[in-house]
Amino acid sequence: MSSNQSVSTSAPAPRWTRQQIAARVAQDIAEGMVVNLGIGLPTQVAAYLPADREVILHSENGVLGMGGPPPAGEEDYDLI
Repeated sequence: MSSNQSVSTSAPAPRWTRQQIAARVAQDIAEGMVVNLGIGLPTQVAAYLPADREVILHSENGVLGMGGPPPAGEEDYDLI
C-alpha cells in the first residue's frame, strides 16, 4: 500500500436480518400492485404487508392470489 492510501478503521455496518429485509421490501409494495414472490426470502414479504392493503400476490410456482401465513391452528399441511 502506498503512503497516500487510507485504511478505514470503522466497524462494518450491522447486517439486516431476513425479517428486517422482508419488512423493508413490504413497505415499497403499494396498494393495487401485483407482486411475484420468488422462492426463499421473497416469500416472507407477504407476512409484513398491512392487512388493509389490497395487493395480489403471485407465487413463483404459478399460484395467483396466495397470501400470508395462516393463523396458528389453521395450517393445512396438504396444501402446497
